[in-house]
Amino acid sequence: MFFTVDGRAIGQSQAGADGRFRSPLAVSTLPVGSYQVEARCGVVIFAPLDVVLASQVYSGSSTVLVVVFFCLIGAALFFRRLASH
Repeated sequence: MFFTVDGRAIGQSQAGADGRFRSPLAVSTLPVGSYQVEARCGVVIFAPLDVVLASQVYSGSSTVLVVVFFCLIGAALFFRRLASH
């Protein structure tokens, strides 16, 4: 079984005795968008594929900034109070 998108090969697989197949698809070179995957093995099967861009936001840095901000405010209040006495 061969898988293509817009005429470009993106994977291949071999079907089991029960007709089921499973294969990773090499879509890292495809731009973000919607595509039709063509699976060809005697019979032609089409399936929709949406390529999306997923990103992870690292919230650890924002947590550190909040803690540092409050520590600086606390230190400023402490030294201000200390200086006024």
